[in-house]
Amino acid sequence: MVAFIVNFHRNRLLARGRHGGLLVSLTLADEYRRQARWRAFERDYGRLPNLEGSCVADLGGAVGDQSAAFAARGAEVTGIDLHEELLAAARERAIPDAQFVTADLREPLPLLEPVDGIWSSFAAAYFVDLAPVLRRWLESLRPGGWIALVEIDSLFGREPLPGGVCALLRSYTDAAAEAGVLDAWRQRCEPRTLLTRHCGEQAGYVSQSFLDCLAQADHRSEARVNCCIATRPQI
Repeated sequence: MVAFIVNFHRNRLLARGRHGGLLVSLTLADEYRRQARWRAFERDYGRLPNLEGSCVADLGGAVGDQSAAFAARGAEVTGIDLHEELLAAARERAIPDAQFVTADLREPLPLLEPVDGIWSSFAAAYFVDLAPVLRRWLESLRPGGWIALVEIDSLFGREPLPGGVCALLRSYTDAAAEAGVLDAWRQRCEPRTLLTRHCGEQAGYVSQSFLDCLAQADHRSEARVNCCIATRPQI
């Protein structure tokens, strides 16, 4: 497969979780909508082939933002995700030429026939071993079709942070990888469970230091978002 990498920095301040002095409670779907404001997908869309009349699978499609973008460019889109709350939000949008299906992306994709393109943004990190998952996805991609993967290279790549906190976060990330990415993310949905177990008495300090970093006016993200686009060879 011929591929190229597009790397770019996202140096930004995260939105504060307060409005009018009150803590804002967000659903998972709300959080995805909020995140869409700082995504730079347009530059990636511009590198894709012409989508007019094509069929595209949006894997990990969440609330349907990317599916809507592909449909607006003339594609017929199938958004696939495992999270029902997100899919419900996507279906409520009634996006023309887009349907949304519940499925586990580790399994064969629920597509009736091969598609012209596969898009997956911020889903690759959920898989402990991505290679066999990609091979399964490619079974649903026609020869000559394209696949685009978007992923961040560091979840905790933030500055400024105390050196000791950086070291603990690195070891926490390593421990999470050893535990299995899916299990780590599942536990991440619980209030600091995995972090507390790993950092022990310093968990509160690590967590507060990270939040304080995000709140600083000079907060920087050192992470890169990588977009890899590849074409399946013609038979």
